[in-house]
Amino acid sequence: MDRARRRKPDLLRHLQRRQRHAEGFVAGEKANIGPGYKITYSKTGKNWAVLSGVKGDRVFYERRLFGKDDVIRTVWIEYPSSLKAKYDPLIVAIAASLRGP
Repeated sequence: MDRARRRKPDLLRHLQRRQRHAEGFVAGEKANIGPGYKITYSKTGKNWAVLSGVKGDRVFYERRLFGKDDVIRTVWIEYPSSLKAKYDPLIVAIAASLRGP
């Protein structure tokens, strides 16, 4: 068996593990039933997860990227609800800048 064929199952297992990390993160956060804590948006991809919502009178946004190198890169932004219109466009650019191998 050549090297490429041997590595294929390892790569598949690695990708599946990253997907489970993303899904597990979202499920764990949704189970967090703290007072005033509400998730209003969540989405996962093959190696990333996004959550946003409200915590009392504040808005939060979190994006996690589960890297090939087993490092989790995170962006967490929290701001007053009164500044939502000002911050929302900035969050798109900041979150898109998160990169990893």
